[in-house]
Amino acid sequence: MKKILLVFFLCAGVYGTMANISFSQDLSAPDQTKQLQELDKLIESQSATPTLDNIKLVFSAYTAGSPAVRAAVEKSIPRLHMTDEIIDWLKSDAARSPNRDIRLLTLRTVSVNFASRFNVEFSPIFLYDPDKAIRLENIRVLKGLPLICGSWIYEELIPRLDVTLTDGYYPVRKTALEALAKYHYTPRTAEIIISRYPAESSMTLQFDMEDAIVSLINRSARADILLNYLDSDSPAIRALICRVIGKSTALNNKETYIKALNALPADSPTDVIASRDWALKQLNRLGPGPVKIDIKPPARMPIASLANRFAPGRTELLAKYHGDDRTENAARLGLDWLARNQEANGSWNCARNNPWHNNVVIPSFTNEDELVDVSVSGLSLLCFLGDGSTHQSGLYQENVRKGLEFIKTAQDKTGCVNIPKGHVHNKQCLEQGEDHGQLARRYNHNISTLFLVELYAMTNDAQIKDMAQRALEHSKNTPEPGFPWSFYLEPTDMGPSIFYILALRIAQATDLAISDKEIDRTKVYLDRLTDKSSGRIVHICAIPICFGGMDSTASGLFGHILMKNDKAVIAKGADWLKQFLPQWEPFYRHTDYYPSLLFLEENVMNEWHWYYQTLAFRQLGGSYWYEWNKSHKDVLLKHQRTGGLLDGSWDPEGPWATIGGRVYSTAFSILSLQAYYSYSFNK
Repeated sequence: MKKILLVFFLCAGVYGTMANISFSQDLSAPDQTKQLQELDKLIESQSATPTLDNIKLVFSAYTAGSPAVRAAVEKSIPRLHMTDEIIDWLKSDAARSPNRDIRLLTLRTVSVNFASRFNVEFSPIFLYDPDKAIRLENIRVLKGLPLICGSWIYEELIPRLDVTLTDGYYPVRKTALEALAKYHYTPRTAEIIISRYPAESSMTLQFDMEDAIVSLINRSARADILLNYLDSDSPAIRALICRVIGKSTALNNKETYIKALNALPADSPTDVIASRDWALKQLNRLGPGPVKIDIKPPARMPIASLANRFAPGRTELLAKYHGDDRTENAARLGLDWLARNQEANGSWNCARNNPWHNNVVIPSFTNEDELVDVSVSGLSLLCFLGDGSTHQSGLYQENVRKGLEFIKTAQDKTGCVNIPKGHVHNKQCLEQGEDHGQLARRYNHNISTLFLVELYAMTNDAQIKDMAQRALEHSKNTPEPGFPWSFYLEPTDMGPSIFYILALRIAQATDLAISDKEIDRTKVYLDRLTDKSSGRIVHICAIPICFGGMDSTASGLFGHILMKNDKAVIAKGADWLKQFLPQWEPFYRHTDYYPSLLFLEENVMNEWHWYYQTLAFRQLGGSYWYEWNKSHKDVLLKHQRTGGLLDGSWDPEGPWATIGGRVYSTAFSILSLQAYYSYSFNK
């Protein structure tokens, strides 16, 4: 028993007095009910007559106790009355204990029992705690403090929050930014965020920082401080300030800001110039006004499933499914970004537009972005088709024409669309062979196949028909060994296959040659990858090796809908998916859980998942669509970049965006915003 007591007291950092021995013995009794009873007596005694020894015993019980005892201690924290001696011990010993549980209980005790000032005084200790969960909980406590307009908040709390913006743990930085954004009455808050902006590694947090600065400036009406940063040594800060000026509604004298923006050196970095030009455009216009969306039908209307990309169907479906000017404006801005970033050869370059290029979350995918330019080019071209443009007509006719030329160079005699002959190989490309391996080939080919089929369905161009037919034949004639029901897969991969399934469904309404056997094979494929009891759908390999996560289930669910498969199974899959509403939660926070990326269940942002769930729920309609669309639309509109070189794009923060980069994330976001009218199939 003495050994047990010694352990208790060492955990707390001190030895108890003889008067506490009876408490100690009962707290270590084998009977848990007895422990809880004695713990309650101890806390009651401490409440009536606070002593340091009693507090130490409570802490000892917490560190060595069962889950029930620990829960009881945490529940009783408000009853732990404090004295100056206890506070000194908490600050000098407990908060600095090598035992994590003691430090955590100290933080919670301080948070519940002390006034705001004590929380701030204790915060420096926990700001540097080695445990990231304790640092995060400390910041959450500080964030929750009431807005007290006192000089000590300005002098003590805000500088400490400044330090947390450099914390190595993303949630700590995010919560610290949210806490700082509360204090709009002092310009120091905006100045801190501005100074930390260039060093922030997270695209999402940089986005949030910019948003926070705009909000702080607008609420405090201290926009004049922005002028101080236009000559900053940091180009990132200068570009940031230009965009903030363009977004601010609190500019008392616009001419002053216009003059300051025009004074920026002409040889400034490109993002500074782009941000300046955008800001000047915002300051000089009379009112925001929506972008005019006027998509006139072509001379020859496309097949029925694609016809609603034009008036009058487009307008009717937008109204019916709750799209609006905001979704159309956002899609148009995204298309403009894609148009600006198209390469001279008609392609889109993944690596050049990928902030993850040299910092891939999953090391095995390093340089993968250099292998899938054909894939993201196909996605981008699908966006232009979704807006009603083809190589023959439309606002983005020239972009589609150039992109089509690139796809032509990438299609070989067998019909396969992969890396074009002009591709410059790097070391990894050479190691994998000229076709760059199966993974890249599947996506490159199947996405391009869908583009060619859609383009033919919209134009009836004989040249496109030949390309589309050869692409379809290549997929049909290339099943994996032992899997005659697969589509260019090894042995299954719902990712690229959904593009082929959609291409088949569209091709059925044209004069492209699609056999009934191919449709039957598609149904078998989907059936074998679906768990009938849950409706969830496998990504790669057969059940139960890799069970279906959100992205594969959403993709497969849309496939089932396209093939008019079992409605009961479709309902089960949809019911499982509807619990995961979109939230902008960057994927890289969760990479420890997904070493292979094959099984995604955590509700993080996932551009792929979001797009296919949008397509599936749009076809299902009803309650599935209403809740999903409301949340998804808000998330996409809130997080679209505005101003500067990134204007109109979306940050690549989803799991597969570490390969596809900004082109991938932007293309899928545009496609999601076009889902109101992009495909209309008979149910």
